[in-house]
Amino acid sequence: MKLITALILSVTAITAQADPLGDSLKQIGFNQTNKGINKTVFAVYEKPMDLSSCQRFTTILATNLRVAPTNLVETTIFRLVRWPTDFGSMLLSCSGPDAKAVIALSRNNG
Repeated sequence: MKLITALILSVTAITAQADPLGDSLKQIGFNQTNKGINKTVFAVYEKPMDLSSCQRFTTILATNLRVAPTNLVETTIFRLVRWPTDFGSMLLSCSGPDAKAVIALSRNNG
């Protein structure tokens, strides 16, 4: 729970750094897969996680951030949500077939 709290604090206290959540995401087991993908997405992190665990992680983040994410896609095998942040957006995808969670940090806030 301390690591999730660290992530929450990082999200809420963010400045326009190059990769504002990198250290917090790494502390809770996410691995960076790409950096500086393009002008909009500046970092992508992933972690092996089954779909139900990822959905629980989404709920924990939303509860601690006190902001419900926007559901972009929700099916029985995949979910994609977005939170607005000070630096743009944080997208979290949960994939059942891939058994992983992916977080993309974007400068786009829409």
